[in-house]
Amino acid sequence: MRSLLPTICLPQLLLTASIALIACDRTPDPVLTAASAASKVEAVKESVVAAPSNDKDKEEQPYADMGHTLGTVTSVPIRGRLVEEEGQPDLREATPTRDMSQDELKETDFEAILLGMDGKEITKLGVGKSDGEGYIDAAFPLKEGTANPGRYRVDIRVKGVSAGKTNVLLLANDFKGSVVRSDIDLTYLDTHFIHKRDMLKLLTQKAADRKTLPAMEKVYAALRAGLTGKENRPLVFISGSPRFFKRILEAKMQLDGVEHDGIMLKPFEEIAGNQVANLNPDRIVPALKEQVGYKLGHLLRGRLDLPKKAEEILLGDDSEADFVVYSIYHRLMSGELEGEAANKELLRGGVDPSQVGELIALASKVRATLGGFKPVKAIYINLTGSPNEKFKVKDWPVPGLLREHQGAWPLILDLYEESLVSKDSVSAVKARLIELGAAPKTLEEAAKAAVKAGFLDAKSASL
Repeated sequence: MRSLLPTICLPQLLLTASIALIACDRTPDPVLTAASAASKVEAVKESVVAAPSNDKDKEEQPYADMGHTLGTVTSVPIRGRLVEEEGQPDLREATPTRDMSQDELKETDFEAILLGMDGKEITKLGVGKSDGEGYIDAAFPLKEGTANPGRYRVDIRVKGVSAGKTNVLLLANDFKGSVVRSDIDLTYLDTHFIHKRDMLKLLTQKAADRKTLPAMEKVYAALRAGLTGKENRPLVFISGSPRFFKRILEAKMQLDGVEHDGIMLKPFEEIAGNQVANLNPDRIVPALKEQVGYKLGHLLRGRLDLPKKAEEILLGDDSEADFVVYSIYHRLMSGELEGEAANKELLRGGVDPSQVGELIALASKVRATLGGFKPVKAIYINLTGSPNEKFKVKDWPVPGLLREHQGAWPLILDLYEESLVSKDSVSAVKARLIELGAAPKTLEEAAKAAVKAGFLDAKSASL
């Protein structure tokens, strides 16, 4: 049965669309009440294209709509959703509106099988059950020695039949390299969401319609390749976009050639449903708008999937609150924030008070696994020209780690300066920017401005 917010009586698809719009809206808006929610639903009825209705004459089969994951040779995480589909979905035709409502397989048993990239079975990971919305978020232990570090496939079987496969990258437990964790909107993609008309457009766009920030696809390729060109550095995206953006984002990354090891998206249905279940519908919109607690939770839980000595390179922008999240995350992991000080910083960052205790407890658990190791190696914040009106980067400093840049050129130069990418990668980014219309003189001026701002050394700017 198609459902998004099963405890809400308003039309489910349109309500979710309205909530998505409101949650991304950075302009002041009154608190949502039942009456105002209804009026907002009516306001978007003519603008939102509803998902196609289910054709009962076509036979649907269980489909595991899984995402790539990153784990270790002793723990294999799997994430995705069990749904009913009429064959393999075409990601090129996916739009958020079409994927808002799916025929989810609620509380359905499944079996996970680890395969080699050649498709041969290595071992049975175990069995599990999807949740009340069809989602799977689990980690299966793996006996040491069963699999070497590398890429594998995971087959999800329902009633003994393969429902779908996905990729997992398993790192050695003693891995000491870097993992890249990045935001998406205005860090990777040129996403506009200040006006509701822009947000409505996002809901109906296909992957080919989405725009990449100039040359950023080359920057991600450079980060994955590393200094040697052969590092295959892990890359995970964490975004505040709703889960129904999954397929279009996956398709866009395929078009851009951006290989990744996971896309973490916001569970809008779960958040809104929880507020209604708690008899507090007026808190739906604030809960959906909140980014710091949500992203911080993803960073902390994702850290548990990583080897203890893995370093982290964090990418974000100044349009929302990535710099707040990364500042707090680093200080929690380094032991600079504990107890009452951590409580105050989380509240200062706008975290819902109901989340604070849980996040502090989770941070303590994660920090205990690190044994004093400080994982954050660098924080890069793209200056978008439309900064967050509430939070300022200067108020959340991380001395020696946080670097502000404007676009791909100063960014790739600094990554080279830090020995994180190769000189060939710098040339590839420059060639792409020129291909897109950037004049060499403009790039030279951008590099000089970065030197003046203290972002780059003069030697790096001359590349």
